Amino acid sequence: MAFWESDHFIVLGDGSADHMGKGVTVIRSLQRKLAPDTVGPEQDEPTFLQALSNKAGTAKAHRFQNLYGSLNESLLHDAWRKLNKQGAPGVGKVTIAQYGENLGENIKRLVERLRRDDYRSRLIRRKYIPKGNGKERPLGIPVVEDRLLQGAVSLLLGAIYEQDFHAASYGYRPKVGAQQAVKDLTVGVKGDS
Repeated sequence: MAFWESDHFIVLGDGSADHMGKGVTVIRSLQRKLAPDTVGPEQDEPTFLQALSNKAGTAKAHRFQNLYGSLNESLLHDAWRKLNKQGAPGVGKVTIAQYGENLGENIKRLVERLRRDDYRSRLIRRKYIPKGNGKERPLGIPVVEDRLLQGAVSLLLGAIYEQDFHAASYGYRPKVGAQQAVKDLTVGVKGDS
């Protein structure tokens, strides 16, 4: 065991920060393995997203500022893990597999361009999908980097706005949808009979 003074912030469960000033003794095992920065039942949500979610749920009047600054390498890597790897390439013809070959460096360059305010989204490739009635439906395919950034922004905003939805809201939310609504209604109707 090691004893030392600390002058670091500690993020509490409600997302607020507490300061440990000089003179506070902290006991920490030097052999302790560092755990990944994830929480939750599925161990896939970064703790800062959980902190955003907690803050949004407990302080309804709070207005989040500088979410743009949260678009960092960690969040982009998390968005990459959730990205549909079967998607078609955009106008640049760079496939998801090609972008992933040098993922760390690509994400680092993307973050640098975001910090310099030098990032611009690319044109969207137009593809027409045939419909059953003989007509065609236009489909827009963004480049991989734009999809990655959109996924990261979705993670940020989802952590905040998910707190405002009612339990009975099923549309356009993660892990729920029309099929889950039907299942819940079926269970409710069977339970009432």
